[in-house]
Amino acid sequence: MKNLAIFASGNGSNAQNISEHFNSKNTARVKIIICNKPDAYVLERAAALGIPSFVLTREELTAETPSALLALLKEQEIDYIILAGYLLKIPVSLVE
Repeated sequence: MKNLAIFASGNGSNAQNISEHFNSKNTARVKIIICNKPDAYVLERAAALGIPSFVLTREELTAETPSALLALLKEQEIDYIILAGYLLKIPVSLVE
């Protein structure tokens, strides 16, 4: 089973729909939700779905080498990242 991370920063309706879809399958599961806004409603949706969420600063998410983000993704054994209403620029090192 593949582990997914959803990056979101707003209401979270897309993140919720994606989570419900994949978590009902045996191929992948949304393991974490990452957000850059501590007051975003997506964090409440994540809690209601029982999905751990993490709030990282803009700097932690957009740094040329986002070491905190990379460490979190590695620790959580994330295979794929899904962008759901996430509008910050993704660092090249993360794409690599």
